[in-house]
Amino acid sequence: MLFSTCFKSSAISLVTPLILWIMVLPMISEMPVVYYLMEQELMPTSFEVFHEMPELGEVSFPMWVKLPFAVDPDLCIAELGGHLLGSSPYGASILTMGQTIAAMAIFAGIFFIPAFLLFRRLSLE
Repeated sequence: MLFSTCFKSSAISLVTPLILWIMVLPMISEMPVVYYLMEQELMPTSFEVFHEMPELGEVSFPMWVKLPFAVDPDLCIAELGGHLLGSSPYGASILTMGQTIAAMAIFAGIFFIPAFLLFRRLSLE
């Protein structure tokens, strides 16, 4: 909705969120996790020893790693499903249930509030 109010072309307003959702958000959200694991020497650098990677439940992530992780709504939904169903896609949850719900609310607010404000000002002619 935000992109359809910002761009006049419907093609651009459809392609922009797809590019953001598929390419940009995963890079922004998962790179700090990978960087932190490599910095702490918890993630192997070669594929031969990749099976020796520790469970994520054993790792205590700092807040600077959790904040970008919470930007991706797909990861938040997966984390919420992990809390509710007991099986996280990463083996253990990186965010707590409260952090996951807060991140989803903030994400929705970031995109829907400006869209509603812009939509109210635009002429529908």
